Amino acid sequence: MQKILRYFFIGILFPLLVQYVFYFQFTSNYTQDLFSEAKFVNFYGSKVYKSRQLGKQIHLWVYHKLASIDKMKNYGANPYNSERLLHLDKNADVVFYLTYFFIAAFFSVLTSLTMIYLFEDELLFPFSQNQKDLLVCFLILLIGFTQFVVTPYDAIGYFFEALGILFFLKYLKTQSILLYLALLITIVFATLNRETSLIILSFIAAVFFTKNGWKKEWIQQMILPVLCFAVPYLVLKLLPGEESNFTNESQLFINFNIRNPYSLMGLSFGAFAIYFMWNLSSINRKLIKTFLFFSLPYIIIILIVGLLLEYRLWIPLLQGALVLSFLKLPDSNKEKYQTTNA
Repeated sequence: MQKILRYFFIGILFPLLVQYVFYFQFTSNYTQDLFSEAKFVNFYGSKVYKSRQLGKQIHLWVYHKLASIDKMKNYGANPYNSERLLHLDKNADVVFYLTYFFIAAFFSVLTSLTMIYLFEDELLFPFSQNQKDLLVCFLILLIGFTQFVVTPYDAIGYFFEALGILFFLKYLKTQSILLYLALLITIVFATLNRETSLIILSFIAAVFFTKNGWKKEWIQQMILPVLCFAVPYLVLKLLPGEESNFTNESQLFINFNIRNPYSLMGLSFGAFAIYFMWNLSSINRKLIKTFLFFSLPYIIIILIVGLLLEYRLWIPLLQGALVLSFLKLPDSNKEKYQTTNA
């Protein structure tokens, strides 16, 4: 009974409550003019956003399903739901905005449930249940807090990262080829959603390197995961039609303009994120440092072409570091995980 209540309150109810507050009690003044289908398709069909296909297609599919429901046609008549959206987008469609909420809530629940299930493994995570629950709640709050930048792919990306980590760590224990294949498929789908799937590779490399050092065996094992990222990434970038950029325009001078309060806030959050990850765990500090090292390409891209005010850019890194702070690896290369309770 206790386990059922834990999954319900922390895995389902809490993410739903968080997403409800951030979508219906707060109003983003950052994301604007993207709450109607026409503006959405135009924006996410160009530049770097063109290659982020999965989240966009899921959003449009869910929207069309909701819009076809008779009760939804009258949903916009409620001034509580419609008037405030006109300040964000004069062509706002309430059902289209509601789609953002449904998708964010659904995948936040999946992320929370996946993390709880991952932490159930006492061999990988020999910590108290209270600590694990606090970690999951902290992550869900961070995800909600950073959604003042409303997108169709972030919540989906956090779920795929959690799922990829789950499959990899289970594979590390059991050496099951099915779990390895599941990991590869997850990386492909995560990349179809957004390039932050690169963090899954950083996580895998950090664990392998911490366990084995520079050995060709684990480097060879990285070939297929890297290909599962690189191939769909390049295919999406080279899709016919309007040119798809590999990155946005450089934001380097904007990000490091300390006279700009927005830039200063972005730099401050970036400094906090790195400091927080660096000091998450005295026991696993080497593991987290290695994770940050293998994540350097992503960090450099954030600094150069991302807007640091968008705190969400650091969440994939924080998600991986939070898991690593609790992870127990074998004491030596020869030690194997027991699988009796897997």
